[in-house]
Amino acid sequence: DTVTAQSVGNRFKSLFYLIRNRMPEIPILFVSIKPSPSRERLLPKIKEANRGIKLFLKKKMKVSYVDVFHKMLTPKGLIRGELFIEDQLHMNNKGYEIWKNTIRPYLLKD
Repeated sequence: DTVTAQSVGNRFKSLFYLIRNRMPEIPILFVSIKPSPSRERLLPKIKEANRGIKLFLKKKMKVSYVDVFHKMLTPKGLIRGELFIEDQLHMNNKGYEIWKNTIRPYLLKD
């Protein structure tokens, strides 16, 4: 609970520049941080971190931001609990199906 959205964003930026410095031409695909019932209390931080990373990536070349976060919510914005195994943190096959269908088009383009 002590991790801030800004610190998550800064860690991602460090990783991004580490990759770019060593492999400037490689495409980078960032999959949004997912919501999990066991971490529901962290949703505001997760939303803020995702928003900050997405904004950061908009200014970069050869990157994609893949939003799985919103696909794992109900129309009312609640976490879809049926996508998780008993621990309410890790996804079940339904959750991975969403990820597969969301990420696949980014991996198959160009």
